[in-house]
Amino acid sequence: MTKRLALALSAAVAVWAQVTTATFYAIVTDSTGAVVPNATVTLVHEETGTATHRITAAAGEVAFDFLRVGDYTVRIEAQGFKRSENKGMALSSGQTVRLSYQLEIGALTETVSVESAAPLVSTASSEQLQTFEGFKVTELPLGRRNVSSVLRLATGVDIGSNRTLRINGVGSSGTGISVDGTDANSYPEQRGMAQYGGRNYIDVMSIDAVQEVQLVRGILPAEYGGVLGGQVNIIAKSGSNTWHGSFFENYQSHALNARNPFIAARTATGQEIRRPRIVFNQFGAAAGGKIIRDKWFVFGTYEGYRESAARRVNGTVPTASYRNEIQRGQPSPEMKAHLDLLPLPNVAVNDDIGRFEGIRSAKSTENHTVVKSDYRITPLSNLAFNYTRMRPFGLDPSYYINGGNDRTLE
Repeated sequence: MTKRLALALSAAVAVWAQVTTATFYAIVTDSTGAVVPNATVTLVHEETGTATHRITAAAGEVAFDFLRVGDYTVRIEAQGFKRSENKGMALSSGQTVRLSYQLEIGALTETVSVESAAPLVSTASSEQLQTFEGFKVTELPLGRRNVSSVLRLATGVDIGSNRTLRINGVGSSGTGISVDGTDANSYPEQRGMAQYGGRNYIDVMSIDAVQEVQLVRGILPAEYGGVLGGQVNIIAKSGSNTWHGSFFENYQSHALNARNPFIAARTATGQEIRRPRIVFNQFGAAAGGKIIRDKWFVFGTYEGYRESAARRVNGTVPTASYRNEIQRGQPSPEMKAHLDLLPLPNVAVNDDIGRFEGIRSAKSTENHTVVKSDYRITPLSNLAFNYTRMRPFGLDPSYYINGGNDRTLE
C-alpha cells in the first residue's frame, strides 16, 4: 500500500517551485522596433480566470514567474496603442518562455486579437523538455491505462523490468520521478514507476488525474539535484471555474479466447479444460470544479480494477504408488504435510514421478484515489494540497493444492 500526501506553497520566494510552474518573459515594442515602457501586461489563466498584472520596465521587458501550468491569455495595454490580446498560449511545468509583442498605434478601445503559442525551441534555458499534455495521456491507447506507457514515445527512453526508466543510457537510479514537485518513486529498492514486483497496473497515479507528463533531459537545472539521466515530472490536474467530470469502464472476457495449447486437455480429475478464464474489469470516475470562483478549486479521481486470469502452472510431483511408499516409511509431520499439498501427476514421466500440468487463477485488484485542492491566497501565492492512495494486490498461483505455496503481493 502506498500513500502520498503533498502540501505545496508557491510564492515569489520559493525557488524550488520552478519545477512545477512556468516562467514567462515578454518584450513589448512598437511597429518601428522601439521598446514600449510602462505598458500594462496582464496574464490570465483561462481555466481559473486568475489574472496577474505587470508593468514593463524601461527596456520594455516584463517577467512572470511561478505560473500555474495551462493555457493563458496575454493582454497588453499602453497609452497611444491598440490593446493587444493573445489567446491560447500553453505553458507546461518547468518551461521558460520568452516572446516579443508588437503594438499598433491607435486607441485603447481598439483590440487586436491573435492566437498565441509557446515556441517549440526554448532559447531561455539549456535543458531539453518534452511534454505530453493531459489530452494525449488520456486519448492515446495506453496499455492498461498506465501513465508509464506514454514515456515509450520519447526518444532515448527505455522501460525495463518492473518499469524502471533508463534515460539516455543512464541506469534507472539516475532517473528522478516526481508529482507536483514531490518525490514519487514507487520502487523501494531503486527508482521506478512501478511498485515492487510490477503487479500494479496504475503507476504513480491514474491517467485521469494527470495534467501533463514532462520529461527533462540534457543539461539539467540545479533543482534536479541527484539526477543524472533525466527527470519525469507529473503534474496533477486541478479544478477550474467550470465543473466537469467523466467516468469509464473497460471490460474484457475470456469468451473469445482460444484454449492454451500448453495446458493439458484434462485436469487430474478427468475434467476437460475448454478455455482458460480471463476476466479484466477496469473502471473509474473523475470530477473537478470550483468551491469559490477564481479562488478555491478541487479535483478528485478514483480508479480500480479487478482481474482474474487463468495461469499455467506445472511441477514435478510423486506418483500415487511412490506417495504410498513414502507414507509406509513413516515420514516426518513436515514431510507428510508437504505431500498432502502436492497434486497427482497428469503427465507420466516414470513409475515414481510425473508432472502436473494445469491452470490456477491469478488475481489482481486495485483501489486508487487522488484528491487535489488549490487555494489562491494572493495573486502571487498559491496553496496546493494533494493526496494519493494506492493499494494494489496480486496473487501468483502455484501448482500446490488449496493455494499451499501461492505468492501474494500487496
